[in-house]
Amino acid sequence: MSLAHKSVATIQNPEFINLTPLDINPLMSACEIKIFYLGENRNRSFISKDVAI
Repeated sequence: MSLAHKSVATIQNPEFINLTPLDINPLMSACEIKIFYLGENRNRSFISKDVAI
């Protein structure tokens, strides 16, 4: 079975949270990345807390 590849829009300025260097490799870090916002977004879409959870 082959999987279809699809392009998606990207965030121009992602927000990195809790950025922590990894001890095993100084060139890598662990972090959280915000991918959407609750409530009204810049593109006028709306994401409720129920949908996000």
